[in-house]
Amino acid sequence: MKIERLLMLTSALCIFACEDTESSLESDAEIVDHDFIEDLAWRYLYLEVEEEGSVELINEFESLNPDELRAFMHELQMLQGASPSQVEMSNQITELAISQGVPPTALNGADVQTIVDDIKAEFGSPRAFCSVWNPGSTTTLHGLTSNSSGTTASGSDRMSTSWFEYGGCDHRFHFLGTKDFIDGKTAAYDNWIASYPSILGKHTGGLTYALMGNYRAEQAGIYSVNYTKLKAY
Repeated sequence: MKIERLLMLTSALCIFACEDTESSLESDAEIVDHDFIEDLAWRYLYLEVEEEGSVELINEFESLNPDELRAFMHELQMLQGASPSQVEMSNQITELAISQGVPPTALNGADVQTIVDDIKAEFGSPRAFCSVWNPGSTTTLHGLTSNSSGTTASGSDRMSTSWFEYGGCDHRFHFLGTKDFIDGKTAAYDNWIASYPSILGKHTGGLTYALMGNYRAEQAGIYSVNYTKLKAY
C-alpha cells in the first residue's frame, strides 16, 4: 500500500513537473520571432532607405537580444551564401559582441584580428595574393547618411595596401567625379561605413577611389559585397 501511494504521488509530481518543463520549453521557443528576424535581415541588407529608415533599421539591429542576434546573423549568412569560414568568423564575432554587450561593428579591431587568426589556423585557408594599392597622395573620405541621391559607385576591384590578406583582399570602390563623402544605400552598408572613423581615398583621373576592408564588412553582416549599394558626394 505504501508503495502504491508513493507511486501515485510520484506520478502526480511528474505531471506537474512535466507541464512546467513543457511550458518552459515553449517559452524559450518564443524568445525569437523568426518571421520578424527574417524580415529584418532582408530589410537591413537589401532595402534601399534614406537616412531615417537606415537609422531605424540599425537601431533595430542593435536592440536585438542575444538569441535574436544569433538568429539574425544566421539569416544574413543564409541570404548571402556565406562560406564555411565566413560562417565561423561571423559566429565567433557574434558571441564576442554578446559577451561584451556591444554591436558586432563596435568590437575592437585587435579582438577581431584574434578571431581571424584562430579561423585561419582552423580552416588552414591561405592568404589571398592581392594587387597592392599604393596611392601616394591620399585624401580622407568620411561616411555620411544622407537623404540626397548621390552618385552610385561605378565599379569596384579587390586591392589592398599589402601583398597578402587572409580571407580576401580589401574592396576598392570607384566613383565618378571628386567626392568627399561615402554613403550606403542600405542599413547594412551604412553600418559598414560607420565602423570607420575615416576611409582611405584618392582623387585622380576624374575618379574618386575608396578602400574598405573585408573584415569590417563581415562585422556588419555583409558576406557578398555589391558596389551598387554605395553612393558618394
